[in-house]
Amino acid sequence: MRNTIIMSSLLALALISTSASAVYLGPSSYLSFDSSSAGTSISPFAGTNFQSFFLEDFEDGALNTPGVSLREFSTIGITTAYSDSVDGDDGVIDGFATGQTRSLFSNFSTSSFTFDFSASALGGVLPTHAGIVWTDIGRNNGGTPFPGDILDNTTFEAFDQSGNSLGVIGPFSFGDTSISRTTGEDQFLGVIHFGGISAISISMPGKNNWEVDHLQYGIAPAPDTSLLVGLDADGGAGWLETIDTSQPHANQNWFTVGWDSYNSAVGETRPVQCDLDGDGSYELVIGLGSYPSNGGWIEIKDDAAAGYVHLDWLRIDWANYNSADGQTWPACGDVDGDGKDEIIVGLGNAGQGWVKGFDDASTGYAPLPSTPTSNGWMRMNWALYNTTVGAIHPAVGNLDADSREEIVLGVGEGGGGWVEVLDDATASFAHLNWLQTGWTAYNTANGTTWPTICDLDGNNQGEIAIGLGNYTTDGGWVKILDSATNFAPLACTNTSGWIQVPWTIYNGTNGATHPACLNMDNDSADELVLGLGMDGAGWMDIREDCSGNVGHTSWARVHWSVYNNGSGLTWPASRR
Repeated sequence: MRNTIIMSSLLALALISTSASAVYLGPSSYLSFDSSSAGTSISPFAGTNFQSFFLEDFEDGALNTPGVSLREFSTIGITTAYSDSVDGDDGVIDGFATGQTRSLFSNFSTSSFTFDFSASALGGVLPTHAGIVWTDIGRNNGGTPFPGDILDNTTFEAFDQSGNSLGVIGPFSFGDTSISRTTGEDQFLGVIHFGGISAISISMPGKNNWEVDHLQYGIAPAPDTSLLVGLDADGGAGWLETIDTSQPHANQNWFTVGWDSYNSAVGETRPVQCDLDGDGSYELVIGLGSYPSNGGWIEIKDDAAAGYVHLDWLRIDWANYNSADGQTWPACGDVDGDGKDEIIVGLGNAGQGWVKGFDDASTGYAPLPSTPTSNGWMRMNWALYNTTVGAIHPAVGNLDADSREEIVLGVGEGGGGWVEVLDDATASFAHLNWLQTGWTAYNTANGTTWPTICDLDGNNQGEIAIGLGNYTTDGGWVKILDSATNFAPLACTNTSGWIQVPWTIYNGTNGATHPACLNMDNDSADELVLGLGMDGAGWMDIREDCSGNVGHTSWARVHWSVYNNGSGLTWPASRR
């Protein structure tokens, strides 16, 4: 058996269907729980932030991880000439289960395995995540399976905290016509249900010669699915709002920056949500508007469960900038792969293209190591822009499906519609790519870019959604580029990667778009939220993930009529 507590960032999950708030996962190829040699054929649970997690690999010849029992009779004692364990259990990913590795065998006596979980043995709570790996089938009572034995042969079912079915998925066609311990056919099936899972069952009706392996289950906190939005300097007064992501998008809470003089003098709030301490919950980082009398600050507040109480103030270590401008544009992500987010801060026009990096909470937000310039500093690789415009709008996300996240730098007005892509910390944030919106008229007239990084297709490799600045000729557009296809337009939009706010009047009077990404429905992919500029009346355009072609699903609005009738600008917070 294997017991472990995993604390890192959430991997993309292979969604099959949802039922009664449950998310079913798989079938998906499985060669190892988390070995890098297995590529993408690993557990969807491998990077989840669990409070407790258990993996039963049966290698000690018993089912003895805590809090689980098996209803049906079975055995671990199948001869190793046929035992089809998970590939990685023998230490090598090579397409075969070799040596003395073991699996759970039906023993010619059962067509199902039902695993019951005990809350009393798991600290008073049931698992929120559970899964099993199907590994092999033979002919009933022994021998190589017939072709018909491997067609539509497997179903999977989960049960809620009261024992009610959460639905059945399948049948799936699992297996091949070999019983020679091959592993290419091994498949993961699993479920997530934050209300608790009392049991899971995998079945092969009418079959009695089959195997499973790698039973896995864990307890994770339910994710925060609220939408957090910051407001403009014109009337915002330092306020932020959290809004329910479910329609009709009711108000949840209001709170302010913890600085009264700033709130009355400027009051703009530019939020982003980050897991700064690696506990699976999202702290709040708030950038501030231009405040030359005392600029350069960002505020850190605790997560939603703690009521967003104040934790810390960080300041840009550049006195001349702070007194000339002082505005801050924060983004965050795990650029060094340690399971905790770092903070990347862009500056205003007086910032000359510079970006400041702060390490995670465990270091006390020390200057980010490995930057091209000491003390956490890096700079856009465009000398002319840096001296003539200089504003930087950063985003952070995983663009290459490794364990570390990359940085994207957007530009201000006069930036020609460009964004720059920088590598992660192991490459010292080296330049990777220049990308442009491809819209000559806009690039010439304004050229501002507001990037965010999403996982709209659930493949654990980000897309760059580029919001644009004010453009009254034909505004309201966002360009989405897919890193998995060398930054080609995201195919699932069916519109060459372009999407437009469905509000003709706004698009002709302002047209700015401020994109943010967060998972609003606990599936495998992010949704996209488009904040608007002035004249946006407090509205935000809510977009589905690739399963809905990133189409419009609803409108959410700030719950403050005076503000909406004034500026109405919205800065929705990304949560990655």
